[in-house]
Amino acid sequence: YAPICLPLLSEQFVLSMPFALLAAMREEPDFALSSSALDVVLATGTGLNAVGKIGAGVLIDTIGPRKFLSVSMLLMAIGSCLFGTGSMIVGPAIGFVVLQLCAAGGWLSACKIIEGSFESSQWSSCFAVVGISSRFGSVCSKLGLGALLKFLPWRQVAMVTGLIMLAFWCITMRILPADNPAISKRDRVGSGPEELDVGVAPGNNSNNHKKNSNNSNNSNNNSSNNHNNNNNSNNNHNHNNNNDAKLDRGMRLRAILLNPGMILYSCVAACCYCQTGAFESLSPMLIHDVLHLSPSDVGMSAASFPAGLLMALLVIAPAYAFLELRTSKFLLELLLQSLYLVAVAALLVVLQLATVPLLPVVTCLFMLAFSNGLTYYVTINSFPLTFGEDCATASAVMDVVGLLSSVLFQLAVGGIFSNKGGSSAVEGWVQVMWILTAMSLFELFCTSLLLINPGLTPHIFEKLPPPTRNSEELALTPDHAQIIGSSHDEVDS
Repeated sequence: YAPICLPLLSEQFVLSMPFALLAAMREEPDFALSSSALDVVLATGTGLNAVGKIGAGVLIDTIGPRKFLSVSMLLMAIGSCLFGTGSMIVGPAIGFVVLQLCAAGGWLSACKIIEGSFESSQWSSCFAVVGISSRFGSVCSKLGLGALLKFLPWRQVAMVTGLIMLAFWCITMRILPADNPAISKRDRVGSGPEELDVGVAPGNNSNNHKKNSNNSNNSNNNSSNNHNNNNNSNNNHNHNNNNDAKLDRGMRLRAILLNPGMILYSCVAACCYCQTGAFESLSPMLIHDVLHLSPSDVGMSAASFPAGLLMALLVIAPAYAFLELRTSKFLLELLLQSLYLVAVAALLVVLQLATVPLLPVVTCLFMLAFSNGLTYYVTINSFPLTFGEDCATASAVMDVVGLLSSVLFQLAVGGIFSNKGGSSAVEGWVQVMWILTAMSLFELFCTSLLLINPGLTPHIFEKLPPPTRNSEELALTPDHAQIIGSSHDEVDS
């Protein structure tokens, strides 16, 4: 897991740095950052991350995760140093843009490695582990950098973060294996003949896709051999192959976009990204506006949100992986989404108290993250892997939907605080809580539709198939042994 986890841990550590320093930056007299202006800045950063996802998914599927990370992680170290330069807002703005664009492919690279190295029965456990590393980086960033603010100015803290990222880059390049897009199924962790890649869309047999590709290649080779003396014919043949490749990529992207399961999971992701990703960046502002703490205390108190996500991955994700029945998995997810509604209601009550105490606010933030961690890190990220060799592109599509919804949410929050007039900041946060409540109800509805339609979730079995022997033990060819969900009796017959 180390080659997958370390890049995510380091990228999340650096990406959380601007939010850990947010309270200190708001007190900078040259910046004069209001709540509404910060919301626009955060929305812009999220939009930049979405733009980066669009290109990163296709790029990772093309060149591999190692080459991508070797460049993106180094640029993040440079961007972190840029964030702490200059006396005006220009330096931090450029650094923030670099961080958001370069961090776009970190999770997609992990998805590509997981799809190529693990079977679908292992995916939930894999995402739990990499999610833990990501949350650990965020918690360390907020706690460590928040404590460092007691001794250093925020600009020097940003410089230190860049040096730490440079050290992470050196270690990652030492342990990250070379890109190998053609990993055999029997070389994967937890592999067996019961599962296959599902190719372009869930439910399709990727072996047929691979056979067709091989047949096409053989046909192309034969055609080339038969026409070695005819250059014009070869040029036309290559031109047709290029057109076919472009058409094939377009059809595969269309299959991803129009897949019913992809549409429902994207709706869940749209809500979940606002509830978790966007709200995590807003939580320091909530604590600052409601509790009026010092910048250092705000940074450390805001660590309760990533701590809740980390606890969900440590406790809930293993329980989810342990459950065998498909219905049990979905009922656990629905229970947690209902718990999110309870936490939002509790925070609404706390915010309307005459004197808002610290402990209830921090506890509610912890529960908001804890109840949404499974969906945010495991369930919505497992489905795109069913698209096989296009998994990074499919993951990017879902991420773009989630990030664009986060942009709209952050802009809406900015509009609330810019138009609140003479009302208090607490009233603005109450309106934000009502928006999160509506999103949570819609998320519950979409998850319920996935529960009652098993065909939309081919990667989640109603019951895990029994373990099967490999093709050598069965003395069969791989074509006969690799049957989706096959049992011993079915193969023997």
